[in-house]
Amino acid sequence: MAQESGLFSLLVSGYPLRDVIRTTGRENLWLLPGDKRTSTAQVLLTLERPGELDVLQRAVGAEINDHSLHYVVLDTAPSVGTLQEAALWMADGVIIPCATDGLATDGL
Repeated sequence: MAQESGLFSLLVSGYPLRDVIRTTGRENLWLLPGDKRTSTAQVLLTLERPGELDVLQRAVGAEINDHSLHYVVLDTAPSVGTLQEAALWMADGVIIPCATDGLATDGL
């Protein structure tokens, strides 16, 4: 079975956004999936483009504006790294899901 395109293909292989997003069956809702290769993309970005926080903006920015998208949700791994930093740099807002106990909220 062939590997489907996703976030890795966008960031590392240079595929255009329109070739890697998926329809969801809901109007105006698309998905840019990550997979096992997403962590590899993070390592490659760290090695090849250290400190370049605009990598996501450059990869999706123009196409987001062309399609008049109002919201883009990026689901990143629960760790700290180049990809997460780039997502935060690009974001106007952040949602951080966590447990509601004291230790979980202290971690934020």
